[in-house]
Amino acid sequence: MSEPLRSAIDIYFRGERAEMIAFLVFGGALVVAAALLWISADRFARALSMTLGLIAVVAFSVAVPLLLRDGPHAERLRERLAQGEEAGVRADEGARMAVVNRNYATYRYLYAACLLAAAALMLFWRNPTTSGIAVGLMVFAATGLVVDHYSETRAAVYAEALRGERPGRLAE
Repeated sequence: MSEPLRSAIDIYFRGERAEMIAFLVFGGALVVAAALLWISADRFARALSMTLGLIAVVAFSVAVPLLLRDGPHAERLRERLAQGEEAGVRADEGARMAVVNRNYATYRYLYAACLLAAAALMLFWRNPTTSGIAVGLMVFAATGLVVDHYSETRAAVYAEALRGERPGRLAE
């Protein structure tokens, strides 16, 4: 079995798991913040509350399926490596990661669109409700950009390892 490849698999999926657990905690914090804001009955706070609640739903809907899927997937990869299927693992996982890495550009467009929508709401339809929604959209975009920065970096390093290249460092 290829120890460098197994190590790359372990590091990648350990990082994914930690990120998804952090995302679940973040989603929980958003639910608490949304509940506290809702209680105020202020239009800005209620609009922000609803937006944060929707962001929490997105966080949960991303994190839970990945947590449920990634552990068994990583284990299957390790089993295939143990059976001497290194070339197959590299090919199959490399193809999957090529799709994953391509998707990051789409996510950046989504975050940019949210920021533009927030700016439009603040500039052209300024009232407490639209301001609350705008702040929520900015929270979503900022969170997504931060999370995806680390996720994309980790995915690129993993893809390099799958291609047999010397992987870069996650801190770069």
